Amino acid sequence: METRLIIAYGLIALIALAAAWMIHRWRLRARAHRRAMRGHPLD
Repeated sequence: METRLIIAYGLIALIALAAAWMIHRWRLRARAHRRAMRGHPLD
């Protein structure tokens, strides 16, 4: 296989993994935020 092809696939996998990690963290933060809003209706 070509080295450029391996590097390209590696970059795509790295970007996809980073995007999935950021989405996971954002979902966890949103869930915690909703729980906080429900617990403190005045906020």
